[in-house]
Amino acid sequence: MSLTKVTYSMTQGAAVNVLDYGVLADGTTNNSATLATALAAVPANGTLYFPAGVYCGYLIVYRNDITIMGDGSASTTLKLPDNCPTITVPHDGVPNPITGLPNVIEIGECALGNAANLYEKINVIGLTIDGNYTNNTAPTTDLFGHGMILTKASHCFIDDVVAKNCFSTGIDIVINSNYSTVRATVIDCGNGPLLYPNFDINSSKYSNFDIISEGGAYSGRMLDNCWNNTLTLRGSNPLYTGLVYNNQSVNVSYNNIINVTIYDGCSLGQGMSVGANCTNSVINASIFSAAGVGVLVGGGATTPASGNIFNISTQECGTSSVTVDTYATYNKFNIVSNKDGRTGVAGSSFAVDVLGDYNQFTVVIKEGSAPQTRGFVFRSGANNNVIADFLFDPTLVEAANDLSSGNSINYQSGVSAAIASSTAISLPFAGSLIPITGTTGINTISASTINAGRLVTLQFASSVAVGVGGNIKLLGGVTFNATATDTLTLIGDGTNWNEVARTVI
Repeated sequence: MSLTKVTYSMTQGAAVNVLDYGVLADGTTNNSATLATALAAVPANGTLYFPAGVYCGYLIVYRNDITIMGDGSASTTLKLPDNCPTITVPHDGVPNPITGLPNVIEIGECALGNAANLYEKINVIGLTIDGNYTNNTAPTTDLFGHGMILTKASHCFIDDVVAKNCFSTGIDIVINSNYSTVRATVIDCGNGPLLYPNFDINSSKYSNFDIISEGGAYSGRMLDNCWNNTLTLRGSNPLYTGLVYNNQSVNVSYNNIINVTIYDGCSLGQGMSVGANCTNSVINASIFSAAGVGVLVGGGATTPASGNIFNISTQECGTSSVTVDTYATYNKFNIVSNKDGRTGVAGSSFAVDVLGDYNQFTVVIKEGSAPQTRGFVFRSGANNNVIADFLFDPTLVEAANDLSSGNSINYQSGVSAAIASSTAISLPFAGSLIPITGTTGINTISASTINAGRLVTLQFASSVAVGVGGNIKLLGGVTFNATATDTLTLIGDGTNWNEVARTVI
C-alpha cells in the first residue's frame, strides 16, 4: 500500500502554494519559469501563496481577479535573481518589442503604455520585493528594473508590502490604475542613472496611498493627470527632493489631499516641490532639516500652481521654509517656520521668499536665542499678495520686506511696544494696538509702514494733539485732542492714514 502526499493546493478552497510547483525558497535559484506555471494555475479570485522564505524570480501578471500573498513582509521575500536574464515584451514604440531587466512584479503591460489592456482586482499582500540592483546591470529605459509596477490596473489592494533595492522606482501606480488602496514601505530605490523616485503615482485617480519611504533619490512623486487621490507620505533622507507634485505642461492634477512629512536629507533639492498645473489641492507638509527649501511652489507662465491650500510646518531648512516662485498664484499659505533660511548671506536668505502674485499668507516665524536676518520678503515683481497675519519676535526676526508694490501687509495683531509721540511717528511692524507715550503733537505717520488695508489703534497714555496737516486724515478735518486712555483707530490706504473711529474716555 502506498501513501499519496496531500499538498497544500489540493485542500479544497486553498490557495495555490508555489512550493507545490517546484519553486525553491533557497534565495538563489531563479524560479521565474516555475512561478509562471504556478500563477497560471490560480483560478479566478484565487490566491498565489508564498510561505515564509526568500524566493528568487519575477512575476508577470496580465490577468484579473488574483491575490498574491506571502506570510508577511518580514517573512516572505521575492527577489530578482543575480545576473538576471533580460526579458522581451511588446512595446508601444520603437523598437517593438523591447528587451530589458524584468520588474520583480509587473501587473499590467507597462511597456504598452496607453495601449495596455485594462486589469482589475489584483491584490498583493505580505511580501518584500527586492530589486537586487547591486547584482544586476542597470536598464537603459524606465520601463524595466522596478520593484512593482501597476499599469491600467484598477480596484487593487496592496498591503504590508516592502519594495527595496531597485534601479527604477520601488512601487509605481501608473496610467489609470484607479480606485486602489496602497499601504507600503519603499527603501533605497531609484538607483539607476535617471534617478527615479522611491514611490510614484502617474496619471491615476480616486485612490488612497499610505507610504513610508526611506533613502533613495526621491521619496515620492505624483505626476500628470492625478486627481481625487489621498496620499500620506513619510520620507526620510532622500538624496534630492522629498515629494515632487508636478505635471508636464499639457497635463493637470487637482483635488488631491497630500500629507507629507520629510525628515533630513534633500541635500540636492527641496523637502517638497509643487509645479505646473497643480491646482485646487490641500497640501499638509511637515519638513525637517532639508538642506534646501522646505517647500518650493512654482509652475510656468501659463501653467501655474494655483488655488491650493498649504498648511506647512518646517524646521531648520537651509535656504528657506517656503519659496513661492514667480508663477505660483492664488494660493493660500499657513506657515510655521522654525530656524529656517540660515544658509544664505545675511539679508538675502529669508524664511518665506515670495516672487509670485495673488497669494495669501498667515505666518509664524520662530527663532532661537540669536537674531537672524531671515524674515519674510516680497521680491521685486511680486504683486497683489496679502499677509493676513504674521507673528514673530522683532528682536530675533526682521519684519516683512516689500521690495515690490501692491502687496498688503495686514499682519499686525496684538499689542506693540509703546512708542513716544513726536511730530512724525513711525509705527512698528508688529501690533494692531499701539500705546503712545509723551505729549508731543503728532502730524504725520511715516509712509514706510503704510500698507493698504492695515488697521491700527493708537492708545494714548497722556494728552496729545493729533493734527491734520500731514498724512493723517481725521473726521471733519479737525485736530483730535486726545487725553489719557483715549484711542484713535486709523486705516492706511497706501498714502494716508484715515480715521475709522475714536473713543473718548
